[in-house]
Amino acid sequence: MINIFDIDEQIVINRTTAAEQLNKFTKAKLLNRIDFVLAIIEDKDIYNLYEGLKDKIIVMTEDEWGQIKDVLPFKTPYSEEDLAAG
Repeated sequence: MINIFDIDEQIVINRTTAAEQLNKFTKAKLLNRIDFVLAIIEDKDIYNLYEGLKDKIIVMTEDEWGQIKDVLPFKTPYSEEDLAAG
């Protein structure tokens, strides 16, 4: 499967799944966490990032989600630590 997520979305997914047992982490659980962020976020750009990510995940089949889980964590050119350092 071709990765459909941009770098920012990959970092969000990496962060969301970091402390999880990926074999038990479901698409529904990821969507639930995204919905939580959408309910509390005030920044329009971050909201749009999560909303776009949610839209991509909703249309994925369970087989596609399984393929995505197989490559987690995503290898990104920068990490959350890089972003925090500015």
